Amino acid sequence: SLSALPRCAHPATTIDVLPITPDDKPANKPNLFKLLNANGWETDTALLPDQRLWTETGRFDEEGHALGARLAERLGQSVRDVADAVSSLVRSGRDVRIVTDHGWLLMPGNLPHAALDPGLVEPSGKRTRCALVKPKATTSYMQVPWTWNSDISIAAATGARVFYAGCEYAHGGISPQECVLPVILVTGNKVRSEVSISKAQWEGFRLRLEVAGGADLEADLRLGSETSGPSLIKGARVLDDNGRTSFLVSDEHEGETACLVILDDNGHVVSQRVTTVGGE
Repeated sequence: SLSALPRCAHPATTIDVLPITPDDKPANKPNLFKLLNANGWETDTALLPDQRLWTETGRFDEEGHALGARLAERLGQSVRDVADAVSSLVRSGRDVRIVTDHGWLLMPGNLPHAALDPGLVEPSGKRTRCALVKPKATTSYMQVPWTWNSDISIAAATGARVFYAGCEYAHGGISPQECVLPVILVTGNKVRSEVSISKAQWEGFRLRLEVAGGADLEADLRLGSETSGPSLIKGARVLDDNGRTSFLVSDEHEGETACLVILDDNGHVVSQRVTTVGGE
């Protein structure tokens, strides 16, 4: 845990419903990463397996808000992306602890609506599953104190209801999906894999690879920054005895983000790197 935890902002207005750091900065991602760095954590890459590393993967929440019930169509690939990222870290000699900030509610055809009088809510204080109520306002919905400031009351929608009509995906409020957080610990055998991409050089639209420890493994280039995207080279290429190969990519993908993956005999990703087709 961090030695310098965020605290709450005062007074309790809608715009202040955000924790602030000990140096009075908003507890947003860049500032939280600075706190992690100050407490000995890497937040980008860590070359040594004994360095503490915080890394993020998956876009479940972003895609849920954008896609609604169609999120279900993406879950298989998204879980695979997470598994590939974790497997790569474990093969590098790390133990990996997987956490998330919340789950979600998902209902095709929309979640049931919970009516809430706008006059009870602070300006811009309503969310899909919770709302910031005005001081001394009364409502039939359960009210709970905000974690960072007990003077602030948050009204929570009951059951699987939402304060905004027309929502298929939502989170927040009081629900097991929001309040019970799974923690998964993945450990390896502590034998560090020597498979790593040592060179990935573009020459026009040809990508030349060198993979340390990659003899007879396969390489593929997949569209997007995740490992589950469609192949851009119509099938993986086998690395030679020196861990080398090269392949051409269609110029129609120039400038697009792609994920270079190295696969073992079982098709598992053992190393990966994000690149731009044609070079930076």
